[in-house]
Amino acid sequence: MTRITRKTGFFKNNQFLIFAIFWFLLAIAMFITSSLEENAPWFRRFLLPCLYLIPSILYFISALQIKGKNSEYIEWNEERLIVKKQGEKPIEYKLSDLKNLTVANNDLIIKAPKATGTMMSLKGYSEEELQKLQLEFSDFNRLKLL
Repeated sequence: MTRITRKTGFFKNNQFLIFAIFWFLLAIAMFITSSLEENAPWFRRFLLPCLYLIPSILYFISALQIKGKNSEYIEWNEERLIVKKQGEKPIEYKLSDLKNLTVANNDLIIKAPKATGTMMSLKGYSEEELQKLQLEFSDFNRLKLL
């Protein structure tokens, strides 16, 4: 199968981990500042830093779950077309079932039966990969009419 992959940036790949670290550092800073106060009530000293830890833990769990699933790609062969967007499951189409397939300048538009098609942005793919995609599917709509 031929595959083209979108290059994603550092922040997009690690956004949940960055937010987890941010909330964790905020919780530590809150704990240190509240422990330095002598007459601080118990909820300010212990409860508030723990409440700051909750988003940190949730973001860290999300970062572990999404690890390795951040890629975006388009994959095809003679029978199938597989489209995967970031954070989503891959969608597989049979080429024989597709009503229309358009490779525009910045978008891939797939029209499938029962409104199961999709539209995917092509920004971020290299020029060579886009040419490969356009060459493969440039005659798709013309061949469907014959």
